[in-house]
Amino acid sequence: MKILPSIRPDVVVLDLLMPKINGADVLKFIRSDPVLNTTPVIILSNAFMSDLATEAARAGAELALLKSGCTPALLVNAINQILSGRAVEIDTSKRLAVKG
Repeated sequence: MKILPSIRPDVVVLDLLMPKINGADVLKFIRSDPVLNTTPVIILSNAFMSDLATEAARAGAELALLKSGCTPALLVNAINQILSGRAVEIDTSKRLAVKG
């Protein structure tokens, strides 16, 4: 989290379950930072149907994908769609939650 504002990533792929802080809190940090608040965030996690997935969707993740159902090609496709401004067309069985 300390280096995110200085590196200004084009997109962040974030797990919800991490050792020291959960991904929902990292996402809230990204959304609250004026330098990062428009950075697209994709959640990639196996925290299926958890409160964290719901919290991440509310905090403004563009997409939340189920890690166990995601291939590298699917992730790259989703990133390309988000960065090009297109609506993400991903099989709903691969999603944890959607923005909104």
